[in-house]
Amino acid sequence: MDCKKAADVMSDYLDDCLAGHIRLEFEVHIEECECCSAQLAAMQEMLVSLKSLREEQSPVNCTYAVMSAISQRRAAKARPIPWFFRPVFATPALVLAIVIALLIMVPVHFEPSVRNQVNVPEYKQYISAHSRAQSQQMLSDPHITFVSAELEKASLITENSGQ
Repeated sequence: MDCKKAADVMSDYLDDCLAGHIRLEFEVHIEECECCSAQLAAMQEMLVSLKSLREEQSPVNCTYAVMSAISQRRAAKARPIPWFFRPVFATPALVLAIVIALLIMVPVHFEPSVRNQVNVPEYKQYISAHSRAQSQQMLSDPHITFVSAELEKASLITENSGQ
């Protein structure tokens, strides 16, 4: 047994509450360890001095006052919430529960806005290419992707018109 375990079971030893094998290990440790035996002797002296103290009655009989104060506090804690305070707690809780239920039940779809689409046929393929590129790339700037598609289109137009 080490000193930490001995310190943990020392008060049980003094109260004579240890099982046989643990008591034997403790007694062996106390015989070998001077620090723990000194601590045990100090605890025994303290118990002897505490037992020698005499019990005195308080000059003021405050038992009744203390017991009534305890029962009043218990009664105050046990009082139900008045009816006019209940909506203050119940209404926000109900609204929060409804909002959470709606958020869970209603599927959320993020689709691009229809009003931002250009209806010019020659740009349609570039806009669709742009949106496909955006959906495949997680961290890309939409302006750069669109400008690069426009520049590519412009270079194709200049090549075709030059021939």
